[in-house]
Amino acid sequence: MLASITTLLATVIVILGNFPLGRLEEKFQDKLMKSKDKIMKATSEILRYMRILKLQVCEMKFLSKIIEFRKTETRWLKIIRLYFIHYKFCLLGCTYIYVHGHFWCLYAFGNSTCGNILSALGTFVILQEPVYEIPDTILNSSEVLAIQRA
Repeated sequence: MLASITTLLATVIVILGNFPLGRLEEKFQDKLMKSKDKIMKATSEILRYMRILKLQVCEMKFLSKIIEFRKTETRWLKIIRLYFIHYKFCLLGCTYIYVHGHFWCLYAFGNSTCGNILSALGTFVILQEPVYEIPDTILNSSEVLAIQRA
């Protein structure tokens, strides 16, 4: 019983720790969407005034502008991906900490019977998939919020 409470407490702490990380992810997505907006506006402007640009031989100037916007977008994409990989790795590490903490508590309090261990393993296997999906859910929700703001 006490081992289950410690595992539940650890789970609540990790879930509460995800909120600031989700907000940080949301800020990154917002920056990415703003850079994508700049690219789209510049591209539509170039296409709208293509005839004038061709006559005045200004294509290279606007091409360099688009390339600069693309570099900014690529930088934000790299930041988001690296953040996501790190976040997912940490969250997967937390699941192993749950399992080991639970079993050590069972062992420490003398409740390490076969029935307790098998029921705990079954519970952890059932909960494994939802815990693995938490980072994807946070990433998708932050993308939706960033799109709504744009």
